[in-house]
Amino acid sequence: MDDNIVGLAAVVMCLGIPMAAMYTYYRVKRLRTEERLAEVRRLRTALDRLERDARAARAVRPGVDAGRHYAEFLTLEARQHAAP
Repeated sequence: MDDNIVGLAAVVMCLGIPMAAMYTYYRVKRLRTEERLAEVRRLRTALDRLERDARAARAVRPGVDAGRHYAEFLTLEARQHAAP
């Protein structure tokens, strides 16, 4: 084996370095995509939570429920004071 090792090293470097660059490029691209998808999932979860809280807040209807509870209170007070 004379100086064939130099040729082998040249071939490995000519083919290996571009392959390593392509692997790195696609790996970074995939990682960024996964990060973006994780962010979308996190935001979707937060939006679902906000929507659920908003629905719960609308279900309370403060004015209507407060008026009904006040009427019930007055009815109970009237019954308590009317009965000797």
